[in-house]
Amino acid sequence: MLHVAVTRTDASQRSDILYAKKDLGGWHDPVDIVAALPGQSVWPERLAAHGTTLYMLWIASGDGVYLSKAPLASTDAVTTWDRAWVTSEAISADLIVHDGDHLAVAYIDRSYRLWWLFSSDGGASWPEETLIWSPPSISKASRNVRIVSDGQGTYHIVWTETDAALDWNPSGIWYARSLDQGQTWQDYCYIPEQGSYVNVAVDADAVIHLLWNRNVGTVDGRYHAMSLDGGQTWTEPSWIMKGLSGRTGYPRMVLDRAGVLHQLTAGQGLGRRGAIYHSTWSGEAWGPSELVSPDEKELGYEGPALALTNGNILHAVWLDWSSADLMYSSRRTAAPYVEGLPLSVLSIATPTPSSRPSLGDGPALASPDVFGQIVTGVDSSEIAAVDRPPTIWSSPLALGTASALMVVTGVLSLLSWTRRDTR
Repeated sequence: MLHVAVTRTDASQRSDILYAKKDLGGWHDPVDIVAALPGQSVWPERLAAHGTTLYMLWIASGDGVYLSKAPLASTDAVTTWDRAWVTSEAISADLIVHDGDHLAVAYIDRSYRLWWLFSSDGGASWPEETLIWSPPSISKASRNVRIVSDGQGTYHIVWTETDAALDWNPSGIWYARSLDQGQTWQDYCYIPEQGSYVNVAVDADAVIHLLWNRNVGTVDGRYHAMSLDGGQTWTEPSWIMKGLSGRTGYPRMVLDRAGVLHQLTAGQGLGRRGAIYHSTWSGEAWGPSELVSPDEKELGYEGPALALTNGNILHAVWLDWSSADLMYSSRRTAAPYVEGLPLSVLSIATPTPSSRPSLGDGPALASPDVFGQIVTGVDSSEIAAVDRPPTIWSSPLALGTASALMVVTGVLSLLSWTRRDTR
């Protein structure tokens, strides 16, 4: 089963969060599970499933971070979703679910400080709070936090630093890790590569991988660094996916049952306005780029998302900017198919509203760059055509057109993203 949550923005810039799922019968009608107040934006930061519950961490601008959850068996019934306030207003956040009671949240507040919260009662209260990082001066800020657990008790966290001297564009990326469930943080590493949308993953050999985009207009637009010692030291950044550029959403990584690390990224270049590409890690380098989206020269595809089910089925989702549709495709890898593996998560980038409130002379606060989340369940035979040969992607399906899953009528929101990412 496939679970989807996305933000829908109308012409007045009012937004809400829609949820839909796909099963043997196809896509269910979307359900409005969060409605914003007038002039407010809401967006999901993470979906996570554990046991019989689906969790959604989301942000309401001017209000705060919330945790909503619903039974997996009845997620398309509005009345089954409940919500609990987590903390005061944030501009970015992420969630890890250990089990039904133990949850962890990382978030960036309005002063651009990065915090860690922990709950031992299923999100009812968040008594433990730890400061991870604070900007060294008023000319620095942070955004776009992502976290991952290596399954051995260590958390790895990454975020982007922005700089007033660069008109609040990214100046570099940061990494840190915690060996004690977030109580303390160590091995801070700063990479001054003007990187953005940094993401982190752990492969089958316990190697930590960082992927990021460089600023718009850079020739060398995609980079990779790795740590062979759990995050203590890092290799020099290497230029990958040559020919691609643009801040087009987080690069995504998932590990299949055979231990192969897969990457999905978006980029401008290679004769296309914007497209989605897949690559695999060989153990020494990233392989050749494989086109996943339709081979259209003038259409813009961005906001890649990637998840794995049953050990060998990849699910890719991205945004078609020309139509505001979400596109979906799937494929099998050469790894063995296994029933009942844990859920995996992916995210979708969708339009950023043009209204961007600021604090004094600091950077614009907005409105999020990540507006949607997807989590896939273990019953992947229901949502993927498993009779295709391995390594062949299915014909992309426009989810928005097919099911009205996502409707974006705010033209300015689309133009806002384009202007911000092409200057």
